[in-house]
Amino acid sequence: MNKISIMYIGSKDKKRDTVTGSRLVFPRGIAVDVESAIALQLLEFPTVFIKADEAKDFAEKQAAEVEAQELQKLAEIERLAMEAKANSFEVKVGDQVIDIGKYTSAQLLTLIESEELGIQKGAQEKVDELRARVREALNTKSGPAVDGKS
Repeated sequence: MNKISIMYIGSKDKKRDTVTGSRLVFPRGIAVDVESAIALQLLEFPTVFIKADEAKDFAEKQAAEVEAQELQKLAEIERLAMEAKANSFEVKVGDQVIDIGKYTSAQLLTLIESEELGIQKGAQEKVDELRARVREALNTKSGPAVDGKS
C-alpha cells in the first residue's frame, strides 16, 4: 500500500484521528506516514492536516502572518499613544509640566493672564472648549509636554 506523509497543524498538542476511525495519534508538527486512503480523507481538512512536504511553506506562511499581526499590534499601540498624547491636557508652563485637565474656568483665566496668552473667554463658551484653546496656546508658546514629563 502507498503511504503519504502528513502533518497535524491544529492548535492542540496532539490529534487523534476520529474522521477515518483509524484512531491514529498525530503530534502537532511531526510528519506521520499513513495509508494513502486515510491521508486523503484527512487532507480534506486543510486547516488541520497538510502534506509533510508542504510543512516548510506552511511554517513560512505562519511566521509571516504572526509578524504581520505583531506589526499591526505595534501600529495600534502607537496610534493609541499618539491619540492619548493629543487628548492629554498636560502642558509645559515655564520649566514645569502641569495638567490643566481639571482646572476650573477661574483657574484657566488666571493661567491665561499669568502666561499672557491673550485669550478671551466667550460668553457662552464651555470650560472644555476654553481648556482646549489654552492647551493649544501653551503648546504653541512653550512646545508640547514631552511624554508628560519635564
